[in-house]
Amino acid sequence: MTGDDYYIVDEPLPDALNFAVLKRDGIKQLQALSGKVWTNYNESDPGITILDQLCYALTELGYCAQFPIADVLTQADGTIHFQDQFFEPQNILTSSPVTPDDYRKLVLAHVPQVRVIYIEPEAVSVPAPEGDSRQKLYTGRYKSYLSLKDNSGQTDVEQIINAVHVLLNQHRNLAEWFLRPKSLTPVDIRLAGTVWITPSANAAKVESLIAQVLLNYAAPAAVQSGYKELLAQGLNPEDIFNGPKTSNGWIAGKDALKAQCLSVSLSDLTGLIAAIDGVWYVESLSFSGYANTNTIAIKKNELPNVTLSDTFKLVRNGIQLNTEPNQSGQPYLAALSSKHQAASVEAKIDLFPELPQGNYRNIEDYYSVQNTFPDVYGIGYNSLQSEAGSDVGNYRVAQSRQLKGYLMAFDQLLANQFSQVAHIGDLFSFGTPYCKPEQTGLPNPGLPYKKFTTTYHCQPLYDIPQVKPLLRGHDAFHYQIDPGKPDGQVENEAWKKYKNFQFNEYIYGLRQHMENELEATTRRDAMLSHLMARHGDDAILYDEMIETCQWFGSKLKTRIIVKTIWLQNFELLSYNRTRAFNVSAVKLLPMPGDASIINEICMHQAASSNTVDAKGGSNAEKQQWWHRPVFPTLDGEVDQAKVFSDARLKPSDFEHFSAFEHKAGILLGLPGRWRSLAGKLYALLDAPDFHDWLNNCEPGYRLADSDISVIRGQGQDKKHQLVEGNQCLMDIVCSSAATAEDYQQYADQLLWLSTQRKGFLLIESILLVGNPQPQVVAPYFLTASLIFPDYVTLIQQPKFQNFIDTLVSLHWPAYVEMHYVPTPFDAMKDIISNYVDWKNNRDNCNSLLHVLSQKKADDPTVSVTRKAAKEAFDLCNASKGELALKLGLSAEKAEAVQA
Repeated sequence: MTGDDYYIVDEPLPDALNFAVLKRDGIKQLQALSGKVWTNYNESDPGITILDQLCYALTELGYCAQFPIADVLTQADGTIHFQDQFFEPQNILTSSPVTPDDYRKLVLAHVPQVRVIYIEPEAVSVPAPEGDSRQKLYTGRYKSYLSLKDNSGQTDVEQIINAVHVLLNQHRNLAEWFLRPKSLTPVDIRLAGTVWITPSANAAKVESLIAQVLLNYAAPAAVQSGYKELLAQGLNPEDIFNGPKTSNGWIAGKDALKAQCLSVSLSDLTGLIAAIDGVWYVESLSFSGYANTNTIAIKKNELPNVTLSDTFKLVRNGIQLNTEPNQSGQPYLAALSSKHQAASVEAKIDLFPELPQGNYRNIEDYYSVQNTFPDVYGIGYNSLQSEAGSDVGNYRVAQSRQLKGYLMAFDQLLANQFSQVAHIGDLFSFGTPYCKPEQTGLPNPGLPYKKFTTTYHCQPLYDIPQVKPLLRGHDAFHYQIDPGKPDGQVENEAWKKYKNFQFNEYIYGLRQHMENELEATTRRDAMLSHLMARHGDDAILYDEMIETCQWFGSKLKTRIIVKTIWLQNFELLSYNRTRAFNVSAVKLLPMPGDASIINEICMHQAASSNTVDAKGGSNAEKQQWWHRPVFPTLDGEVDQAKVFSDARLKPSDFEHFSAFEHKAGILLGLPGRWRSLAGKLYALLDAPDFHDWLNNCEPGYRLADSDISVIRGQGQDKKHQLVEGNQCLMDIVCSSAATAEDYQQYADQLLWLSTQRKGFLLIESILLVGNPQPQVVAPYFLTASLIFPDYVTLIQQPKFQNFIDTLVSLHWPAYVEMHYVPTPFDAMKDIISNYVDWKNNRDNCNSLLHVLSQKKADDPTVSVTRKAAKEAFDLCNASKGELALKLGLSAEKAEAVQA
């Protein structure tokens, strides 16, 4: 800082901080309103005095409104609550591997023994649809070749290859599979020739550098750098974080991850050696054993091992120097030097930018304008109080209170605005509002004094001196049970109770006057839609499916809750956008009807209710689980904190479900809907008169004390319909007269889908076919099936098909063909049985494959969505920018995907 910096620049204040501007505008408004009635606008006029105080208060509000956003968001503990408010760049700009280079980065970052790995998609040649020609068809499988570092022992090779195989398939994408990696076969290439070095050069050092250059040319190591290093190189943050997360530096930049060396060129080697410090020039470089050859081709499963031959010469000042590359430690030193250059110190400690910090400003602490008035006004800290036996005194007190009541309207507006500024973080957050420490000790914690949502914030004016007589209902607690208590103590306790009661007439009326529920929920829904749009999601595309498939008390509340769940999980969903489940993750699935499923539901209810034992409750309570709400409630209102907590995804959740299943589970809410349907069937089975009805011929049955009923099909129609009110919920279809066992099986199947899956089955064909021949490529490679229970009325509606098409177009990999398969109960039963058997045993997939094939062959109405496959071909001709926008990737990564 120089001496010239020590001065105040005379610049005009912003209007919000300029008292003169505010007062001038205020007087203009007074003149327009009062006309000729008010002629005195001088400082001596009491009205102008009031205007002065209000203008000063407005400058304070303007000052707070211009705080840095970091200060506004900083809490009393000095921290900013980033969770559910901001995404850190290293979490939101990264993604699970998508391209082969992404998978290479993943392996190199997590398996340090691997020096290089190369990955390519597998393709087979199949007959073309027309003519006798053949075409190349990608299978969705990947071949990989790797080479280990020099310090890896031969006995560890198989273990390392197994670790790489597991890692790749742990992060595989939908309908894809990684074949077991193979080791690159070394191809020995020896160089002959003469290298002249400068007179001052160290021969041993030059020889070491030549060995290092040859090693990096044949097997170039990935370069890991720190965040600030890459910024200094001119990279943008989205380029630095483009790819999977890493803990050892970012592999980014033009030369950080080089392509496989598929040819060894003398011209390339000559230039690289000539560029070494200490080398004067290179003379007659050649391949030993390869006559008249300037380039040696390398296969994809090979790795060139370029070394110096016995005839290679180092010459200095015309004298040949001794070189013994096969007996010296130069290869080891070259590898060590290469490793040192590939990862800087900053690569491990400088991974991402520092989070912003701010200074805590107690913005909501409001100081009343009444405290700044001269004492002659009788308000503020020297407010007039009643004087016994003095009429004049009481008259002055009444005047003082009248002025205080008049000013309180301005006070309340100002205090609310300070509160609104202080809660900016809550307005644009998508989580449960942060509870300040002083609020945790409020009495009556079970009372829902907070609204479902708040977009206009306010605060009470309890700190204004002598304000109590001006507040409605201030004497509600002013009663005396103990005659011995002094009147002053009774009054103080009554005032304390009044302030602590969140439903007193003043604060409750204030909250109700600020905004009603419709206004608050409408605005909150719009805010969440805005937040989704900022992350590339058009909420309008989801509104109808959310309203149709889920219910949390009203349409707006339902949209608010689902959008909040979506946003709080957006970071993980974005990172794992196309990821499939991890086949190697062990989680045994029970069969439908297994007792563990009911126990799982009861355990979940135990965590949501204080009335159920933590072990799941008694048998009677387990049998009555369907009487409890599908979602947790608090005093009849949706317990948002519990709902959001239960719906928050963890990284481990992507081990057992694909990202698409999680997304569909959040937006469609089928697990909760299926559980509710199963609960209605259990309620019917729990009613003794329902069993009697099953055995008679009456057309309908109504469950006592509910709007649930069952309608029996007439004549040859054996179908029963479950109805709630006037809405048909599902069909129970049986080959003969329906029995209680049939209802039980339907309920068990729905419960299984709601607890073990996300309401449907997603089956990837590539996992079932093992190692197929090219003739079975078309029906089973790069395809997957979505299997839904078609006996549920929702699935039968045409708009549900539209919902699936929307989800597929937005969140399904464009190159994977999706089969949408609504399935009746009996076929669903077979598929689930075989799916569980395959999932638990891993080696028994023939039965499931047969059932799926038979289902498609027997049912010509099975809808096969080929839109995704068509889009894949369209994207091949799209521009890089269009492709990046469609896939939500960077332009460079989109170009790699297109290739």
